[in-house]
Amino acid sequence: MQKIFAKLGLNLKNLDFFIANASQSIHAIRQESFKDLQEQEKQAWEKFFSFCISRTEIQEDPELRNIVLNFCNQFHQDIYEFNLSLTQSRRVKAGKELENIVELIFKACDIPIKKQGIIKEKGVKKIIDLISPSPENYQINPEKVILISCKTTLRERWQEVLEEIRDIQGPQIFLVTLDEKFPDSLLSSFQKFNIQLVVLETVKRNYLTNKCIISLEELLKISRKNYLYWLNYKY
Repeated sequence: MQKIFAKLGLNLKNLDFFIANASQSIHAIRQESFKDLQEQEKQAWEKFFSFCISRTEIQEDPELRNIVLNFCNQFHQDIYEFNLSLTQSRRVKAGKELENIVELIFKACDIPIKKQGIIKEKGVKKIIDLISPSPENYQINPEKVILISCKTTLRERWQEVLEEIRDIQGPQIFLVTLDEKFPDSLLSSFQKFNIQLVVLETVKRNYLTNKCIISLEELLKISRKNYLYWLNYKY
């Protein structure tokens, strides 16, 4: 992800740039990342088919049609399982990808952030996708720490997401997502538990009057202001 970030020249940008262009930056990074993923999957398929062919006794068969039919029949389960593994891998990568992108943007803005931070709630350890400035700051004053959860898409899983994060203490939880539409039931539940949805700027324009939804650019402003509190904090 850092290579893509640098390839697009985003590692040279500052806070002012991302406050104006964070959403566009995420879109550009994901497009470039998807191109890389497609190439990786293409290479994986080529290796898979080469392996399958090497195990058959039909590669020298002059009847191409029979070769193809026999090949597909013989390895249909292998092909299915391999394709399923690629799909599952893509989903996992997509989830971590968004988390990594947000982390890189924060760092480019010189806003401290910790990935997979561990905090304690009533003696129970909880893992948060991203914490700014750090889990240590959370132990000092949880009201002045930015807690971020990243979910590429919510869809029918939003109730599961709600269960994951609603019991965490703090002024609010910021949930970054690339979804574009949200049912009223979701917005109502998230507002009840003080969960702030963070979306791309183009999506925010469709929810201008909804205080439960902010843009990624707004999150950067909030996080920067919050970090200034810690810069002046007397430990």
